[in-house]
Amino acid sequence: MRQFLAILKDVKFYTSDANPTAPTDLGSGTIDAATLFTMGSDVLPQSGVVTVFYPHIGTEHRDAPQTTDYNKASVTVGEVTGGATSTTKGFGTLTAQYGAAESHEAAGNIYLGRSLPNATYAGSSADNFYTAVIPNTNGKHLTLRVDYTLVSTDGSGEEIKVYGAKAVVPATYTVWQPNYAYTYVFKISDNSNGWTSQTYTDPKGLFPITFDAVVTNFIDANAEQATITTVATPSITTYQQGHDPKIATNDEYSKAQKAGKDQDHVKDLYVQVMNNSGAPALANDLNGTNKSLLFAVTTTGTTISEATVMDALQNRTNSYGDASPAGRNGITLTTNGNIDNTVTRIENGVDDQPITKIAGTDIAAGQVAKIAIGSLTAGTYAYVYASTVPTSEEKIYNVVSATTAEDSPSSFYEVALSGTETPLASGAKAAAGKVYFVKNVDANGDYVSYTFKQTKVNDDVTGLVEATIPGVTATSYTEGHFYFDVYNQNNGAYAVKVIKVVN
Repeated sequence: MRQFLAILKDVKFYTSDANPTAPTDLGSGTIDAATLFTMGSDVLPQSGVVTVFYPHIGTEHRDAPQTTDYNKASVTVGEVTGGATSTTKGFGTLTAQYGAAESHEAAGNIYLGRSLPNATYAGSSADNFYTAVIPNTNGKHLTLRVDYTLVSTDGSGEEIKVYGAKAVVPATYTVWQPNYAYTYVFKISDNSNGWTSQTYTDPKGLFPITFDAVVTNFIDANAEQATITTVATPSITTYQQGHDPKIATNDEYSKAQKAGKDQDHVKDLYVQVMNNSGAPALANDLNGTNKSLLFAVTTTGTTISEATVMDALQNRTNSYGDASPAGRNGITLTTNGNIDNTVTRIENGVDDQPITKIAGTDIAAGQVAKIAIGSLTAGTYAYVYASTVPTSEEKIYNVVSATTAEDSPSSFYEVALSGTETPLASGAKAAAGKVYFVKNVDANGDYVSYTFKQTKVNDDVTGLVEATIPGVTATSYTEGHFYFDVYNQNNGAYAVKVIKVVN
């Protein structure tokens, strides 16, 4: 697996989810202004009726459970029937707000900030990068879709162009509240590889691009609301009240965040998942078997990111049936039970009031997961949503270099060929537990060497030489033999969010 470390430039925003009609149209119709849009029949009001009311007044409410909003005004904004609406909202062009430059940045390009506290904002600095929007009381999920270019930081100048990468923020976290200003911050993962067009998928990238979306409180720092959305397909949104994305030391989730007046109660982490395919919809199956999982993440040297965790889930040295995946890349995922996939409310929302509804409908079991952050030790975790739970796997045989095999032969399976083997007849199919080679000969038809050929079960292997992978690893190194690393590739499809927990 190759790691591509990059800086980002040339961001273009979409105004709808319409796909291009041909590869030559990729990028057409995009604009420079940062834009979020709704989908389907959802619209954003351009005018509204403001209603102010007091839901809990009088002495009978003073000591009741509603004491946090006792005698407080509540505000709703209703859309005007027949009033002006829009499916998009622009936030202005991006303004470079990042810190120190990366190596090998070419002059003349605007590169985006590389850390959450040094994010690049859209809009005007004179307005503190806030844009006025008519509040939406019911909540509509909002979509960001962008093209951009990744530039390698190794000085090679290599670029990867990404088309149509999409993030969807659930309606739960787009409901406007009085005295709150919302900041959406989208973060692209440090590891990216390939192509993310939804229509033209050849060649396919190894890993999806990921984003973060953050919503923050404008007035009361003690009741700050924040969400993090990590987007592959599907999108994962995580939420912990009090999370401050602009402070470097809080670029993680803190066990020290306390909820409301009860300082013994830690602000737990909540998760929702959006399906990005077609018309986005909130996943309601988090309570399904092996659908919504939490893992502690450790590594023997591989950088931990959504991409490398994804690889560990899909390509394991153990079976997909094992509860704690051991990745071929050195990442180990240990199952952590401090997650509840059946909760029906999100505690500690705006003004410490629980979030119990999604666009006016009660939250149901399977739509929200709660991570008990107070029960976690400080470290790195991964939330995983299995859009397809694995049901089968096949062994993948990866030939290693002679240098690697000589250094540690007992780590690999040894295959010895003499040169006298006969190529397979027409119609032969690759079988499990077998590896295949091209037999190289000279002009006289005499054997010269073998070249390993990567195959999958049932591939046509006509004309290739077949060998059996032994059941035990090698005891010593022999020059000229082949050595194989074997891992299990499963058919699961995953979305991943890496979560860093601090004390």
